Amino acid sequence: MMIRNRIYLRLFIVSASLFYGFFLSTQVASSASGGLIWEQNSNPGNDENIAWDVAIDSTDVYIAGGVTDRIGGVPNTKWRIEKRSINNGSLQWEYMIDIQPIGSGKYEEAKAIAVDGTGVYIGGTDGGGNALIEKRSLFDPSILLWSSTRVHSGWSNNKVIDIALNSGEVYTVGSYYDGSQMVDFTERFSSVNGSLIDSVTDRLPIDGELTGIVAYNSNIYKSGLGGTDFSNLSPYIIAPSWSKKSDYSTMSGPWLHRYGIAVDSTGVYINTDKTIEKYSLADGILNWTYITSSSVPSNNYYNIAIDSSGVYVVGHNNAVGDSQIVIEKHSKDTGELVGGMLSNPGSGTDVGFGITLDAGGIYVVGMTASQWRMEKRELLNVPPIASFTVTPPSGTTITVFNVDASGSSDPETPLADLEVRWDWENDGTWDTGWSLTKTNSYTYSTAGLKTIKMEVKDTDGEIDSTTRTVTVNEAFIDCGLRVDDGTGIVKFACEPDGTLTSPLRVHKNGTTYGAILVNTTDPLASKVRIKTPAGVKALRKY
Repeated sequence: MMIRNRIYLRLFIVSASLFYGFFLSTQVASSASGGLIWEQNSNPGNDENIAWDVAIDSTDVYIAGGVTDRIGGVPNTKWRIEKRSINNGSLQWEYMIDIQPIGSGKYEEAKAIAVDGTGVYIGGTDGGGNALIEKRSLFDPSILLWSSTRVHSGWSNNKVIDIALNSGEVYTVGSYYDGSQMVDFTERFSSVNGSLIDSVTDRLPIDGELTGIVAYNSNIYKSGLGGTDFSNLSPYIIAPSWSKKSDYSTMSGPWLHRYGIAVDSTGVYINTDKTIEKYSLADGILNWTYITSSSVPSNNYYNIAIDSSGVYVVGHNNAVGDSQIVIEKHSKDTGELVGGMLSNPGSGTDVGFGITLDAGGIYVVGMTASQWRMEKRELLNVPPIASFTVTPPSGTTITVFNVDASGSSDPETPLADLEVRWDWENDGTWDTGWSLTKTNSYTYSTAGLKTIKMEVKDTDGEIDSTTRTVTVNEAFIDCGLRVDDGTGIVKFACEPDGTLTSPLRVHKNGTTYGAILVNTTDPLASKVRIKTPAGVKALRKY
């Protein structure tokens, strides 16, 4: 009987011509932020070395993967974990396990990693057909706190693919071969001693495999794949009160690494090799699907992470003829692509397999030219787009011009959280401070073509600006009224006949004008004072 194994991506031989317009084939982002904070390559084996997963705490980064030495032409893959400084990526410790005999050609790989204040949890396969989960010391990885080797139904290719921690318990998901097909499993262990609490299967369709698990609000959410045959697979999402099969079907071929999953109060997010999907947290209704370009068959996603500002995916892209790590950020509301970058640390195959986030940055692990690859980057932030209206578009020196910046937008920051400020003359001096209020108004004291400048700022401090012009005409005329105020002859401003609002009137040659009264502090106030029911006013100079 021939046993089929799901073979994970180990070689990319692809070609494509499409290239994303916003990408640069360098190690830094072309969108705002995303700059490289630190990078580390590790080459512990003389053959293929892959970092599969990453986890962080407040001070350190934890990485799990496999290291392959080729001995006498036979690959020998070992289970490997590392701990690195979150600040600069410096190595704190490393640990490798070689369970199977050297030269056996078995793959022992750590596929998943998680961390809490009591230890590091690692899951994968022991190379002997068994799933393996361990808990080790945070400070000395040689100290094994507990270990569990799992075999399902006595069959082969048992492997843990992802881990989640929840309320003192450890959840693992993965798959095994039952003699005819792959079967998914979910297992729950005590985080204290590793004792098995329960083991279940969701029985996804043919070649079913659970590849992602996450805990949210003490509930467990899982992602995986299954289908009618080995080359026609679809994503599945399993939540506490609902489960869904995606309409998306994978491209033929078993080169998927993981259908990742991420959850917060806004929804359930999964990635496939070609899509990102969002489902309602309550009932699993599909909110949106983003499909990467079908013109780039080599552009694959391998994992997903979210923060309050967006959805991040990591994978690889070969659109420029050189396989590179791709990191993208998408809108949580629409799935729209809002930013991204390519990382090309080596001349060979560069792939990102694991991703996680915190307020300090993006952490990505994978491989570069058969070496372990680890990098930390600034969080991606796309600047806002400034836009405002002004009404009316023209007027006089007594017109109130109303401005409204509600048309400004930002893919990550809600409109209510965008701040704006105004420069009424575009003279470089801001006439207002930053404000969440998007509307304002202004009246010009002089005529002319006026330029209004507005700046908008998002919650990450990114700024955009725009300008609009208005035509301001003189509202008043020289009606011939003159007075010597002690400094010389002063002209006074008047309203023309037919538009009288001033209580002080001037009659000349059969025409009535309104003499304009202003506050005594007005820049155009003369020294002539008039007592009115509203207080002492001044005649306005023309």
